[in-house]
Amino acid sequence: EMTAGRALYIPDGDKNFTVYLKESVSINGRDGINIKTDNIVYNKARHSAESEDFVEFTQGGLSGKAVGTLIDMTNKKLELQGDVEVTNIADDGQRAKVTAGTAMYDHGIRRIDLRDNVKINVTTPNTDVTDASGSHVAVFLNETAKPEDKPSVKTLEMNDNVDIRTNRGGRSTTITAAYAHYTIADERAELKGSANIISDNTTLKAEHIVYEPAFLRATLTTAVEATQNADKATGDAMAVSLYEDRSVKHVTITGNAGVQNSAPDRTTTVRAPRIDADWKVGQIISTAR
Repeated sequence: EMTAGRALYIPDGDKNFTVYLKESVSINGRDGINIKTDNIVYNKARHSAESEDFVEFTQGGLSGKAVGTLIDMTNKKLELQGDVEVTNIADDGQRAKVTAGTAMYDHGIRRIDLRDNVKINVTTPNTDVTDASGSHVAVFLNETAKPEDKPSVKTLEMNDNVDIRTNRGGRSTTITAAYAHYTIADERAELKGSANIISDNTTLKAEHIVYEPAFLRATLTTAVEATQNADKATGDAMAVSLYEDRSVKHVTITGNAGVQNSAPDRTTTVRAPRIDADWKVGQIISTAR
């Protein structure tokens, strides 16, 4: 269904046509999408609509605005071409806001691809907050039982200049990397390329990190380092066990393993092919073997 203040209808062969719509244009698609703008061109043969003007859209819990759009109604894809701002309000109370240079929303697989100065904020009903940014981010929404259900943001797949900052129950964590696959609900992060995780006085570094705070563990490979206060563990690979506050509890280091304990009056260093080390609750290495 399409309505507008003015329309120019141009018929084509095979029962196709092009319609130029102007002034208070509203387009309602069969998949529940609504587009509002002041200038758009609809092509029946391609079953698409295109505008270079400011547009607003809604679809379920998803809404947004941009300058310029291309709507592929056959494949249920929405391309937003500039100054993109998208908001998602889910049935479970999660709220997400996204800004980017450009975006492509694929309704069929519930995926939003964002490029250029991407910034994302996700807030849950219990005030857990995730702020993320990157050069290219794919946002995946949860699957729903019914088409009219409003899904929440499930995961982020991020490339280049990745920065993720979370606050869960007053506990803050900062993640940086070249690539990240991040799950909102449990904070699981798979990181590649100069990966860093900072939580209070604890820092984990490696080329590849799988961080699973819900299970109180992390796996680091290639040029690994765990630093807690003045104490440090390094090596080729490391399995890390965490305390509830995300500080390091235990590490198993393999390959070029080293542990350094720094006290006011001395510094102790241990090196071996493999080292197991424990941190006391006070975040100081207590044993290394």
